[in-house]
Amino acid sequence: LLGNYNGTPAAPVSILQGIREAVPQAEVVYERGAELVEGLEERPIPGAPGPAGPLPPASAEAALAAARRADVVIFVGGLTSQIEGEEMRVELPGFAGGDRTDLRLPASQQRLLEALHATGRPVVLVLTAGSALAVDWAQQNLPAILFAWYPGQRGGSAVADVLFGDADPGGRLPVTFYRAEEKLPAFDDYRMEGRTYRYFHGSPLYPFGHGLSYARFEWSDLVLDRGRVARDGSLEVRLKLRNVGQRAGEEVVQLYLAPAGAPRMRAIRELRGFQKFALGPGEEREVSFSIRPATDLRYYDERAKSYAVAPGTYEVQVGVSSADLKLRRRFEVTD
Repeated sequence: LLGNYNGTPAAPVSILQGIREAVPQAEVVYERGAELVEGLEERPIPGAPGPAGPLPPASAEAALAAARRADVVIFVGGLTSQIEGEEMRVELPGFAGGDRTDLRLPASQQRLLEALHATGRPVVLVLTAGSALAVDWAQQNLPAILFAWYPGQRGGSAVADVLFGDADPGGRLPVTFYRAEEKLPAFDDYRMEGRTYRYFHGSPLYPFGHGLSYARFEWSDLVLDRGRVARDGSLEVRLKLRNVGQRAGEEVVQLYLAPAGAPRMRAIRELRGFQKFALGPGEEREVSFSIRPATDLRYYDERAKSYAVAPGTYEVQVGVSSADLKLRRRFEVTD
């Protein structure tokens, strides 16, 4: 539930407790079927179910037996603050000093996850972590994945609310999730080329800004109040967002700016605004943004030792992530 910089909560709610409280009429069976990471001596975690320490030899078999008797399996895995953080004394498979050397789910967890899937029961994957995980296999084989990050003291209640439909999963990814086999630049290579949504030309597992909702939304009528704008001017962007689903939900409207003919090399696109809306079935909302080239399109001119704006053609892109763009319109920045 907790990351690296936190106090000790007085009454933490584990994910297991949150699920049991959400469905008191159901029989909820818990089994600790795998080690967090092979070779790790796990320490007790506030609010975590069951004891820490070495895993009994028959734990995986017990978890599989419970899965075969169940209607649905909820696999809670991922990482904890015991194995990822800053300058930690952690030397385990996939980890070095608190840093990650492998983006994949630890092998001990992956083996159990695949074995649970092989039972034929539906498996829902809930992940906790403070960094991206390359869960390519899960994306291809499981019906649902919920990334909870480190959700805090009452994280178990929040996770249960989303799992059982009492809350809409309105979060959006603040980082890019790369695929397991993606060849990324070295960690100590501080050039941006080939990393982050701004400079990565590949196909990510989940793009920056990605997130789902239990509702469905329709985007329409993107309008710019002018097609040309001075470098010190501004332009207004408007569009319509409508919930065309059968239930209430939340959507995050993301606005990106991209070069479409500007003379200076820039990022592929850059996030320049976002707004979150909760809409009931059939509800429609007009969304507006203001773009100011002097701040939204500026770059640092090393020769002049000051910020500048390059004249040229740019594109407004709005969508649900940096890769799922629904509407586009171009405008020109003049001298």
